[in-house]
Amino acid sequence: KKLWTTMFDYFKSKGIRNLIWIWTTQNYNGDSTKYDLDNAWYPGDAYVDIVARDLYGSTSSQNRTEFTEIQSFYPTKMVTLGECGKDGDKAFCGVSDFWNAGAKWLYFMPWYGSNMPSDAWWKAALGNSAVVDRASLPSLK
Repeated sequence: KKLWTTMFDYFKSKGIRNLIWIWTTQNYNGDSTKYDLDNAWYPGDAYVDIVARDLYGSTSSQNRTEFTEIQSFYPTKMVTLGECGKDGDKAFCGVSDFWNAGAKWLYFMPWYGSNMPSDAWWKAALGNSAVVDRASLPSLK
């Protein structure tokens, strides 16, 4: 926490105010017996803009559970899926699945390499009406 707040205060003292501070909370992939609350590591609302979670091989139900948990611990923060993807042979649920289950992540970032979702997953994700892609954004020119 001290390192986080020191960096935050240092950047602020240098006039840098356009950073988005994302803190990633620990996950348990739906198995609460493996979860060690990490609130003691949270730098505080004044130092964090968005709270993220990393999930691999998770079902839509697990996504909902984890999303809801984060919202309950950090009710004033936007919640994002910092990383997601396969866990070995266990696929990660589709965007439609987690969205319809109630896990309305601000954004999601699939990981690459052996954890990367399939091409079909990507096509379905980018075709989902809840997903805003770069082509859908207005021009800032």
